[in-house]
Amino acid sequence: MKLSSRIISVLLASVMIGALAGCGGSGGGQTTQPETPAPSPADTTAAEETTSEETEPETEAPYEAMYSGDWQLLTDEESGVNYWKLDAVYVQNPIKGKTTQGPERGMEGVFELSEDGYIQHIAVFAPESYMKETADGVVINEEGSVASSTGLTYTALNAPVVLRNYSGGYTSSTIKGVNIDYIKEGLVYSEIQTRGKEIIDENGKFIGQFPALIVDMKAGIKWLRHCDEELPGNSEAIVSTGHSSGGAVSAMLGASGDSPVFDEYFKEIGAYDESDVILVTHASAPITNLSSADASYEWFQTANPTYFLFNAMAFDREGNDISAVFPVGPANMYPLGSNMLGGAHEDELSKVLYDWYVKYVQDFGLDLGDDGRSGEFYEGFIKIYEASLEEYIERYDELHPDPAAEGYKTLDEYLAGLGEGWFTIDEASGKVTIADLDTFVQNHIKRKKMCPSLDSYNYKSNENNAFKDADGNISHFSGTVYEALKQIRENYDKDHSSLTHTDGSEFTEEDLAYLDALIGDYETAGDPDEMYMLEVMSPVNYVADVEGFEATPSKYWRLRIGSEDGDHGAPAAWLIYEALKQHHPETVSEIGIAWGFGHEWAELTVQDFFDYIAEVMKQEGLN
Repeated sequence: MKLSSRIISVLLASVMIGALAGCGGSGGGQTTQPETPAPSPADTTAAEETTSEETEPETEAPYEAMYSGDWQLLTDEESGVNYWKLDAVYVQNPIKGKTTQGPERGMEGVFELSEDGYIQHIAVFAPESYMKETADGVVINEEGSVASSTGLTYTALNAPVVLRNYSGGYTSSTIKGVNIDYIKEGLVYSEIQTRGKEIIDENGKFIGQFPALIVDMKAGIKWLRHCDEELPGNSEAIVSTGHSSGGAVSAMLGASGDSPVFDEYFKEIGAYDESDVILVTHASAPITNLSSADASYEWFQTANPTYFLFNAMAFDREGNDISAVFPVGPANMYPLGSNMLGGAHEDELSKVLYDWYVKYVQDFGLDLGDDGRSGEFYEGFIKIYEASLEEYIERYDELHPDPAAEGYKTLDEYLAGLGEGWFTIDEASGKVTIADLDTFVQNHIKRKKMCPSLDSYNYKSNENNAFKDADGNISHFSGTVYEALKQIRENYDKDHSSLTHTDGSEFTEEDLAYLDALIGDYETAGDPDEMYMLEVMSPVNYVADVEGFEATPSKYWRLRIGSEDGDHGAPAAWLIYEALKQHHPETVSEIGIAWGFGHEWAELTVQDFFDYIAEVMKQEGLN
């Protein structure tokens, strides 16, 4: 496999951490003593100064006892619930690194990820009854069980393992700590710490380029399987969940199971030779399918020709702050093509990207009319919003036991507040009918992004920031946008009237010079290695059986989006769902909208998630 020159800059430690992953060698774990201190620099310097080519790795880790089963029995202060926690390193060649993103939003600096300096840590949390302390250490209590809220009884041997990731804007996924609701439900809960766009090595170089985030998550799954006999829960019943880019990560894990695309990366970090196929993919608002995302957003939001600026986006192409001229926030809407970024002409680009996406969907064999507003693909997309509002109406009293506190006294008043003209409700059947996608979007979902929305002109989007080299230099990544800009220029050369301002005036020489400069900026996005990496990070390629992306998808899929989510998650999730139906009918896939939710983890209640997991367990005969 030919690797991209800008994929990953890996700092390999030559110390083989056999015990942290040996699992079986510890016979079930150590007793719950305080953690052994990390090794001193004197213990490790000699090994770190020698490359793996020069000497064989150490077979005995200097901190074996720290990771061979050091379970801790802890108490959640708020609920008083006891739970077990295990911290381990999940690969044999872990990488040292730090994060440039603080624990709180807006914090700047360099921060430690772990006491030992290694990135690839995994945390496993389990109900108190699932483990027991013996003379030989902490071991699985095979008699341990928890009666869940769903009516099922989970045990230390059959409980599903919920794998939550917290990647945001393709940052690393970090270990945030136990979610006690999952423990009370009888689930085993796990978090995997990974590389991501903000991670630097000991020399200050960025090392989280794609596909490191996915490689590390998969390696963590391999570790869970490798250690299955020592860990509570069923590693064949892994449920992955996350939202936004965390939803994208979850979708990637579900789509690309055991894909050979990642084999070379696994060798570099010493991942275990186990399957990384998961049973359940739960993905909310997934910002994914990056190779087509800028175009899919224009298909979704074409009826909203205005948008607002976030604080971080209030810069022009050259990095100048424009917030004084163009105030930020949803109260200030600007038309596409207003040149607020100095000649962007987003309206023209939006049209080209819209048409490109229609053809892209059709190439998957999906039924979408040439106008982008007909065919089963389009009609089905509207139906999931209709079904969502129907469910919300049916469950209104359950979801809002005190509606007056929210400003609505009755369901009728709430519905009246949604406006008129874009939906109707049949009083007899409760059937909701949405007039059309464009009318719905205009009335219910504000456009949050400029055009292009992900690979923005000013290099300021979360996704732009994920495409940086080792020195932190950010580049454009969307070959789709690059080709679209070139098409706009070619059209102008053929017909000067093909480009006009929103007021109808023709382009000036200055406008054309700016367009040419943009094309130059995006030229890096046309690099074959860059374009290939975007395809690697697009789950739809795996579920659609695109050549070179063969994989085993998860059997169960639950894709979720908020009804007010004006980001990329809805069209991305819909394309994955439709591709699954067509190419993998053996999967049990569903997609739904959480009415009233925005860009967030989109379940109406966490109980809905627990009920879904329980239903899967019953179908699989795992409970």
